[in-house]
Amino acid sequence: MSNNNPWEDITVPSQNIKARLIDSNHPIEISWAVNQEGQYLLVLVFNNLENCSINDFPKVNGFNIFLTDQDVLVITLNNKEQWELFYSLCQDLIASTRSCDNHTDAVNMLIRRLRCWQIFLSSGKPKILSDEKIRGLIAELIFLEFHLFPYFEMDAAIEYWTGPEDSSQDFNIQSTVVEVKSQLGEKPSTVRISSVNQLCPELPELYLHVVVLGKSDESTSGAFNLFDLINRIRKDILDSNPLAIERFNDLLLKVGYIEKTEYKKNNFILLNEKTFEVRDDFPRICPKDVPIGIEQVRYNVNLASCEDFLSELSWESSNAS
Repeated sequence: MSNNNPWEDITVPSQNIKARLIDSNHPIEISWAVNQEGQYLLVLVFNNLENCSINDFPKVNGFNIFLTDQDVLVITLNNKEQWELFYSLCQDLIASTRSCDNHTDAVNMLIRRLRCWQIFLSSGKPKILSDEKIRGLIAELIFLEFHLFPYFEMDAAIEYWTGPEDSSQDFNIQSTVVEVKSQLGEKPSTVRISSVNQLCPELPELYLHVVVLGKSDESTSGAFNLFDLINRIRKDILDSNPLAIERFNDLLLKVGYIEKTEYKKNNFILLNEKTFEVRDDFPRICPKDVPIGIEQVRYNVNLASCEDFLSELSWESSNAS
């Protein structure tokens, strides 16, 4: 089997479908399958689905969803060239239903997840994130993994990640907000601020957290890529708090991320992290500073001039003491 395609080594049957069970420990019987036309399928077998019909399931671009009289849900990929997209959707459904206590809860979860995919795919074929957005997402995930997960409940930490929902800042943590920026290499030491609200929140405490990345190859010690980073975090969530995986996957969809092998190509190493407390005369532009008639203000902050504002995150320093 190449490229992690789970359908590739299933022979096309002469009639009906041929299936392979995915995980015997999963609460639902879920299988990869291929039909006699060679189409790729995900087959989910339920027990006694009362008050449920195919009309309850959303229509998702690129897929056919069918519920049989025997309470078997079949999701068919229309175009085999989109198998990575289908695989990502399937992995989402499998992970999200793993902690469901009964089949009714699992069906409700499937409907919610498919609605998220319906919204995500409604704008057309998903595109690969740009290099800049990949680095930005990596920086936010590193902050989530290393600076929130160790100090907060995992489901709460994920809720604090508000950037994917178009918040002015990337993280809203109780009375604190954090704007996370990625930087490629130690120099030039500047970060781009995309709006006047980004460093001027209404909450009392604001940090600017900078994640410095270096380009690498996969053989370098400590090297990682976006694909592996996300899968590592997903595993941590499933091991510690599987109910939180739905929210995490939903936020990834809102960012525009789906699991594709292209995200394995660019490898990085973590060079450094810096935290600045944004207060008093920190160099920034706020809405009150902008004359009427000026719109869409963007600017760069030279971090070399911000050394006096280097700090620790308040919850990390309080735990250290």
